[in-house]
Amino acid sequence: MNCTVHDVYAMIDAFAPFDTATEGDNVGLLVGRMDRPVSRILTAIDVTPGLLHEAERICATLIVAHHPLLFTPTQRLDEAEPESALIAGMIRSGISFIAAHTNLDLAEGGVNDALLARLGLSAVTKEGFVSFGAFEHPIRLAELASRVERQLGARVSPYGAADRMLSRFASCCGSGGVEVGTAASLGADVFITGEIKYHQVLDALARGMSVIAAGHFETEICSADLLAKHLQSAANALQFELEVYVSSVDPLK
Repeated sequence: MNCTVHDVYAMIDAFAPFDTATEGDNVGLLVGRMDRPVSRILTAIDVTPGLLHEAERICATLIVAHHPLLFTPTQRLDEAEPESALIAGMIRSGISFIAAHTNLDLAEGGVNDALLARLGLSAVTKEGFVSFGAFEHPIRLAELASRVERQLGARVSPYGAADRMLSRFASCCGSGGVEVGTAASLGADVFITGEIKYHQVLDALARGMSVIAAGHFETEICSADLLAKHLQSAANALQFELEVYVSSVDPLK
């Protein structure tokens, strides 16, 4: 059975409803048309020139990414500007673009849960963007930082006493610094996040909570795999003739 952009939109909406996105977040169909046919999808964390070239190379007609474009009002498409050039390039190539951002963060089984799975952890509760749980056995901060570094393949920044024993964790992928208060209120000994500001680290330490900053990209790259797995499974169940690919392009290179 043939698939359209609208069908893909509905698949995402069933898993991570677009109306749960935070106010001002630019999610949903951002480029293209709902009635356009789709046979091949490329999932990613960000839309970049490299990603657009990859989509063109594999003949994908839809990009589904975690981070949106057009966060601020755009009054003109001047292709001298990087974002405008990306949008114009997608239009010329007949490629539609759907963004699933905070709705995917907030979804049950969403990005934060995928991050915890990579770390061999699981949450017992969730409050907004923050997941909370307990370690199977108490672990030192230095040991946990090494574990996170190894599992994510990234250099991490631990804050706090290296030999402090930790029993409970909170996590928030991406820019989680604003969630320090929530993490502390849940009773976490350590807060695992992507990026956090200096004074937010000081706030966490003052609340008796260690911090591990593991990188925005590194804590959210799992979103591409998560989207691909969900979309391919849903497409197969609905008997759509649809192939879903995960981007191999590193947006930071």
